Amino acid sequence: MKSVGRASKYAEEWAAAKRTILPNEPSPIFGHCPRKSLNQSSFFLGKRRKMASGASKTAQKVCGNDAKLLVSAPFSHGFDTLLNAGLHESGPSRVSHSVKRRVARILLALAPLCATAADLSKLLKDIEKRYNRAQTLEVRFEESYKTGGRTRTESGDLFLRKPGRMRWQYSQPEGKLFVSDGKNVYFYSPDSNRAEKMKLKETEDMRAPMAFLLGRLEFNRDFGQYTHRQEGANLFITAVPKSDKVPYREVSFLVAEDARILRLIVQGQDSSVLDFSFSSEKLNPPINDQMFRFVLPKGAEFVDSSAETFRGAQ
Repeated sequence: MKSVGRASKYAEEWAAAKRTILPNEPSPIFGHCPRKSLNQSSFFLGKRRKMASGASKTAQKVCGNDAKLLVSAPFSHGFDTLLNAGLHESGPSRVSHSVKRRVARILLALAPLCATAADLSKLLKDIEKRYNRAQTLEVRFEESYKTGGRTRTESGDLFLRKPGRMRWQYSQPEGKLFVSDGKNVYFYSPDSNRAEKMKLKETEDMRAPMAFLLGRLEFNRDFGQYTHRQEGANLFITAVPKSDKVPYREVSFLVAEDARILRLIVQGQDSSVLDFSFSSEKLNPPINDQMFRFVLPKGAEFVDSSAETFRGAQ
């Protein structure tokens, strides 16, 4: 965060460099530049512009497409502005040591921003690789759901299998179940002894997108803006979806250095907050397909919302 502060400080010098500097007047960046002959001016102006172009290309090479991950990061032509400030119709005087120091300080202040963007982009790709390459996943979860001033806390085990299959098996409250077979989702509540079936693609339950954590995770396809902060050795990332038709308006996740997702926070369009903490993750454990087939508990009421039918269990 100190590097960001330095960048802000030197942004003032950067802005000063963008002012129009008249010949024979001191430049806030380059000092006094007396007028010389046109040939001399053109020669040295060309050299300095070549330096500016090289610096700009270096910045683009370092940041690349990752620059879009930063908020308010004016990399595009800042280096050219800095190095060309006050040079128009100016003489061939050498760039002073103080100028070199200032340029170096600004480059050093901006370099960590590029590195941060590159690190974030790499981490997002590592997350995609970790989960898209996995065939199965087992993880312990703790869930907190906040809505209308009330909070509900639950826990259990999550099982995932490609493609689109999942089982949320709750231990608290015991017996609660949320299952997807890849086409439909089934929710069973032991409190009401009632089960409901819905089409996976039609449900607005915020657990449903987790069915596609394996194999179909692609951040840049689904999200358009990112912010992030360091939390110890982990990175806390917040992403805003590109579409406003999804049931959530913001997703945040805490990621370990090895690309494990440790926490997932989903901000719903209805202002609800679903907060998951994950632990004891196992990649590619053996999981029987029977885990993703819903068996209606005896005596339970069953509602088939996918077919708009209703019947009682036998």
